[in-house]
Amino acid sequence: FPSHDRSNQFYSLLGEYTGARDEFSKKIELINTNIPKFMSEVDRFLEDNPEIKNLLNEEENKNVDIDEQSNEQEDTQDNTGYIESEPDREVSNLDQVIPIGEVQEVMTDVIDLEREKKLRDIYRKIVKITHPDKTLDQILHELYIQATEYYNEKDLLSLFYLCYKLGISFTVDSVEVEELNERTSDFRSKNKFLDNNLTLVWLYSDKKERVILDYILSQIRGKRMNRMSR
Repeated sequence: FPSHDRSNQFYSLLGEYTGARDEFSKKIELINTNIPKFMSEVDRFLEDNPEIKNLLNEEENKNVDIDEQSNEQEDTQDNTGYIESEPDREVSNLDQVIPIGEVQEVMTDVIDLEREKKLRDIYRKIVKITHPDKTLDQILHELYIQATEYYNEKDLLSLFYLCYKLGISFTVDSVEVEELNERTSDFRSKNKFLDNNLTLVWLYSDKKERVILDYILSQIRGKRMNRMSR
């Protein structure tokens, strides 16, 4: 990295990236841990409020009736030659037919190999300092575990940050700087999105029943909108 000022800026960005990454991981863990509790409270609320439960069930039954009618219509069209799209397949740029030249493919392979080598070399440097066979320091052992996780996830940026914390020298190129900015921004956006997750909102709210009611009403509205769009 060419200049001292730019190096400090990169290290600062690394700290922001790992902070946003760790925040995202913690939120996902909290959501996954508390979803069963949240849904259990939703069920309890519905049992205590049968009129709302009946309204939700009515909307569900209406959608079931429409699904059955739709299936009957599809059964009569089996021999039309129509090919159904794959329902669970996510549409992505990989599904588009994009011509890629042989030179571009070779360049991509070279870049991937260079990244793999850099990933492996940096991980080895960290292991030499943090592996339990090399030190009795528990803090370093924890960094070793983190480094192994990052290595398995091929998270080069987080390995850079561990190098910075351990005083291990490393070099970065413009592509990695751009990736750092993009991924930091991506994690920030994901964290803002998760802030509106009702499981998290419920977990931290002092008006939990209000959050549960909002969730049930959103389910009812969603079922109505789904039915109207068919």
